[in-house]
Amino acid sequence: MKNLGELHSGPKEVSAQAFFKGELGSTVSIQLMAGANLKEHSSKTKALLLCVSGTVSYTESGALEETLSSGDYVLIEPEVKHAVLAHEHSQLLLLK
Repeated sequence: MKNLGELHSGPKEVSAQAFFKGELGSTVSIQLMAGANLKEHSSKTKALLLCVSGTVSYTESGALEETLSSGDYVLIEPEVKHAVLAHEHSQLLLLK
């Protein structure tokens, strides 16, 4: 058995590691320490961001804000600027 936390080496503020790559898509494991900010960026493809543990704020274009806790997810449309702020140590999965 393996654990998502094992993918991330050391207590980095922000860590992203390839988790799974299939024929049609991929999944990235993201670990954010409390107070860490995944700066505003955009994606070329549609994605799904799933909160596995912890609590984060997800914002789109500086306006829409959602609080995600364990089990919550948001769909991210292509080319939409978004950012993530961790309120506590959090594990996320990004599916593309």
